[in-house]
Amino acid sequence: MLVTHACSGVLVVQSREGSDEHVLASIKALFVQHRVLTATSLASLSKVSAVLAVEQLLTAERAGVVCRDETIEGLRFFPNRFLGA
Repeated sequence: MLVTHACSGVLVVQSREGSDEHVLASIKALFVQHRVLTATSLASLSKVSAVLAVEQLLTAERAGVVCRDETIEGLRFFPNRFLGA
């Protein structure tokens, strides 16, 4: 088990499968089947809490894996197509 401290101040106890590298790979894989991810959709697909899903998406954003679209309808994340450009 690892104990990590997220940028938001959330203290997380996670297994080795919860490492940033594993989470980023999982999020990348989900984009093969899903065009867009929200915290709610990631939480449902990954069987994690919505709070943890937000942290995972923000981690993916900081890593350049995803780009955010923030509108009055909510926060959505898309694969970062600019990364390879």
